[in-house]
Amino acid sequence: MSLLRIDKIAKNFGGLRALDNVSFELRSGEILAVIGPNGAGKTTLFNILTGFIKPDTGAALFQNQSLLGLKPHRICQRGLVRTFQIVKPFLELSVLENVIVAAFNRLRNPKDAAQKAEEVITFVGLADKRRALANELNLPNRKRLELARALATDPTLLMLDEVMAGINPTETDNLIGLIREIHRGGKTILLIEHVMRGVMALSQRILVLNFGKKIAEGVPGEVVKNPLVVEAYLGEEYCVASR
Repeated sequence: MSLLRIDKIAKNFGGLRALDNVSFELRSGEILAVIGPNGAGKTTLFNILTGFIKPDTGAALFQNQSLLGLKPHRICQRGLVRTFQIVKPFLELSVLENVIVAAFNRLRNPKDAAQKAEEVITFVGLADKRRALANELNLPNRKRLELARALATDPTLLMLDEVMAGINPTETDNLIGLIREIHRGGKTILLIEHVMRGVMALSQRILVLNFGKKIAEGVPGEVVKNPLVVEAYLGEEYCVASR
């Protein structure tokens, strides 16, 4: 069943065509990766879906209801939530306080919000950091905090924007394991990612953008062999290395 349907979304910034009639569907329970070079339109797509900018034309339906024109907090309340490539915690609040704030998206009782936050913090592996200020965390733990804040809103669709950027291979593998656990818990996941190790380990389908256009879509093994994808993004070196 289609959870998210994007139909001919287009967005211009002056003379720049950031998205050029992009269409795709995301099925409930799926992990779909969006890849492509810098400037391909990936984050613009996320910003449209989460209400931060408006498209010039096109439609975006989540659970058969339009997302366009809704404020970001309303979209979050509907069950679609994102993380940010540059993590944005409340730096002077503790890990626990950061996640409690997110839990108030669904919950109104402070006790319930605190209980939800404790559960999520434990799940992402930050229980021992619960009293630490966000500005005391290293990058991998800030990434986990960003995930915790998103999960505390109890999303149906979790959108991850380069969650593996800037961390080492061991930390990447740990994060892949955590995202698999999130998916097994019933979350549908849409992810932007440059770390192909993570893309290939997690995604069931891949969508490729280049200069705002969709140039490929399909299962990972086929997409990474697509000549257009190799030329625009992966390069021959990736193909040789992955053999």
